[in-house]
Amino acid sequence: SQNALDLRTRLLKYLLENEKNLDTISQKQIAIDLNVRAQSLSRVLKELKISELIDTKKGRIEILNKDMIMKELW
Repeated sequence: SQNALDLRTRLLKYLLENEKNLDTISQKQIAIDLNVRAQSLSRVLKELKISELIDTKKGRIEILNKDMIMKELW
């Protein structure tokens, strides 16, 4: 759906913009910042993990493949 796609794009941009601070930002905070339900965010994060663009450890997000993310956004 359009909305799910939009969330993926918004999330990827958010992760790049906040890359330096990702180890301090909780998924709950990201959901608040993006104004989405935690379940929606969780689903998109799972997709990104499967694609090996990111990893999640202890509730924090780590970018694994910045080049692929940038390719997808631009």
